[in-house]
Order: sequence, then C-alpha cells, then structure tokens
Amino acid sequence: CVRELHTPAFHHELVKRLIVAAIDVPRREQELAVGLVQRMVTEEVLSPEQLCLGRQRAAEGAEDLRLDNPRAPELIADFLERLPG
Repeated sequence: CVRELHTPAFHHELVKRLIVAAIDVPRREQELAVGLVQRMVTEEVLSPEQLCLGRQRAAEGAEDLRLDNPRAPELIADFLERLPG
C-alpha cells in the first residue's frame, strides 16, 4: 500500500509515473489507472497538492516522451482530462 511507504512527499512521482505508463496501454487499463487515482484521493492517501504536482510533472515531460511515442503529448492530455482535480 502506498500509505505504508510513509513518503507522502513523493506521491506526486507515483502520479506522474502512472500517467506516463498509461499512455502505452489499452483504454481499459487507463480507466483502471484513473480509478486508482480517484480512490487514492477519496481515501486521502493522495493529497490534492500531490495530485496537482504529479499532473504538472507529467505534462512537463510530455514533449520528451514524443521520441518514444509521437502521440505522447495528446495521450497525456487526454489522460489528464480524466483524472480528478
């Protein structure tokens, strides 16, 4: 469990990595990832500030990911629209 890691200062990194990983998986897995983030926010495992920072970091790195996936910026933008917050 994320809570058991006792590292809330790094929860934004979890959000960022989840977003980046989700661009290369089918829509169903993306929806599961969105659900995970929603649950973490609801259960207060993930603070709104950490969610916001994770979203921001993923968006900032979108252009760099274009080398691996030319559609990365648009896929990340689409994923970010589905996240809470």
